[in-house]
Amino acid sequence: MSKLKALFTISNCKNLEDVKRFTSAAFDEIQQLINGRLTLGDNLQASGPLTVALGTTPIKVMHSLSQTPSGYLVVNQDAGASIFTPDRSQYPWDKSQIFLQSTAPVTAVIYVLP
Repeated sequence: MSKLKALFTISNCKNLEDVKRFTSAAFDEIQQLINGRLTLGDNLQASGPLTVALGTTPIKVMHSLSQTPSGYLVVNQDAGASIFTPDRSQYPWDKSQIFLQSTAPVTAVIYVLP
């Protein structure tokens, strides 16, 4: 992805019309740079993608965040099942692991979120 060009900056604006033109041009350039070019893996602060085999008992899932996660994002699963967090008082999350469970056997791809 290329970088924004800084030939004309907001500090060069002399009046409101210059600010409007600058803002419009900047947003047009930003849109051209990122529109359709963002990918989940490259633009998400997370640990993953992780492929996990889950079942009806809690499963430990290791992650690399180095902090206690706030949650997880399921991006794919191979069967009809609900994926959920078991009781965190019994299965606490920490800087290296979380616990997940499902209502039926399922293999899922997840991202663990900070």
